[in-house]
Amino acid sequence: MRVRNSSGGAVANVRVTGTWTNGESVSCSTGSAGNCTVTKSKIANTRTSVTFQVTGATKSGWAYLASANMDVEGDSNGTSITVFRP
Repeated sequence: MRVRNSSGGAVANVRVTGTWTNGESVSCSTGSAGNCTVTKSKIANTRTSVTFQVTGATKSGWAYLASANMDVEGDSNGTSITVFRP
């Protein structure tokens, strides 16, 4: 995922938190380009998809506004993304 400020600039050192379909909580911290990655292992072969839901983004002195989430790639709604089994 990518964290940007209201002007579209990348924001480093943001702790992004979220949950997977099974309720597992995960987090990652953004680098200088505003990107961070979460992973999910041991997905059951019987599952056709998993969903990751962003629950927060924190950085000292900054406020997270969930309603401002967006997805420039068009593959999610900016707050959650569902990944389908190939």
